[in-house]
Amino acid sequence: MTLGGGAKGTADYIDLPDGILNALGDSITIELWATPHSVQYWSRIFDFGSSTSDSLFMGWTMGQNYDSDRVEWIGEDNGRVDNTNAPYELGVEYHIALVIDGPNNLVSWYSAPMDSLELGPARGSFTTTHRLSDLSWTNVWLGQSQWGDNTANASYNEFRIWQGALTNAELQKFHSLFQIIPPLPLGFYPENEQTDVELDVVFEWPGISLAKTYDLYVGTDVNAVNAATRNDATGALIAEYVVHC
Repeated sequence: MTLGGGAKGTADYIDLPDGILNALGDSITIELWATPHSVQYWSRIFDFGSSTSDSLFMGWTMGQNYDSDRVEWIGEDNGRVDNTNAPYELGVEYHIALVIDGPNNLVSWYSAPMDSLELGPARGSFTTTHRLSDLSWTNVWLGQSQWGDNTANASYNEFRIWQGALTNAELQKFHSLFQIIPPLPLGFYPENEQTDVELDVVFEWPGISLAKTYDLYVGTDVNAVNAATRNDATGALIAEYVVHC
């Protein structure tokens, strides 16, 4: 679903069923994959509640400041943290999650571009005595604010509400599952596990249009080569090859 953005009252938004969270207890995880397309004044990623004094939200920006964002739970025990996710790059799809751990009074959140290998640790957190059961879920909105702010200009690829507080490891698993991994090229020379290869051989393989670069790891220890990464190439040689397609 793509929202065009614009003034509240005239712009499209996503309205989930009232009371959708009431039966889930005091621990939930809100998880989504979404892409911002333009900066809209105080636009929301999501905003759940009933009014400006009863609201749980994540914002794409604060005002029209591209380098700022806000996560806030407004009520009798306000919790708010600014500038932990920004900037959300326009045109980039993000994996975003907000985790509410009721027994520990903890709200934490995550965000990372979809092409990032790791979701990473929580971007921020705050403690609160709020309970989900205290919040009136009459406005369960994606893209629209409880205030008179602009509606988001963003695409929502998938939105999930989980019962319970997902762990970092569980969120990382879903991050990895949703990544688009370019296919590996076929037609390597020398072939896989080929023996009696000359020492001065030229490695060759066809380029794949989805891949901009390839990393080549070479070593005498198969385990070291398999474990090598850009950040830790211990036991293997690493070279980056740019593919021109």
